[in-house]
Amino acid sequence: MKKWTALLLALLALLLLTASGCGPKDEGPRWWDDLEGDEEALARKAYSGEVNGLDGVTLTLKKANGKGGTFTALNTTSKDIQYGAAFRVQRLVDGYWIPAPEKSGANNWALAAYILPRDEEKKLEFDWSLLYDVPLPSGTYRAVMTFMDYRGPGDYTNYDLAAEFEVK
Repeated sequence: MKKWTALLLALLALLLLTASGCGPKDEGPRWWDDLEGDEEALARKAYSGEVNGLDGVTLTLKKANGKGGTFTALNTTSKDIQYGAAFRVQRLVDGYWIPAPEKSGANNWALAAYILPRDEEKKLEFDWSLLYDVPLPSGTYRAVMTFMDYRGPGDYTNYDLAAEFEVK
């Protein structure tokens, strides 16, 4: 009987130890913690490019959460616009857009060029886990994609388009 009692107590202790790791997880330091309040560090890390400068082409949020999002690209110009599969996520920290750190080896995009025909709309699905640890912590973010106004060989202009979203 003592043998069974000891075995039962050992199993109960193992169960309690295992279950204790199932509660809410302490996230520990966040990747932006050391930037908050440090104006110089924020300015060095901040995205410095212009966004949404391609007249007649927009990237709009449909829905997003900490694991991914659905966006719409709309081309109301009189020409076809090109874009690729790549996207980036940036977090708003003290007024600066800071690129979220990518997982090691995560930036392996296919070099495909897609066409966004004139006067058309395309639905775009983004899975943050391709590049980032998910779910993203709560905060204000934006997804950024590069679109190209291609006029001919060596004659093109790249534009970054962005759509903001909240993770709660």
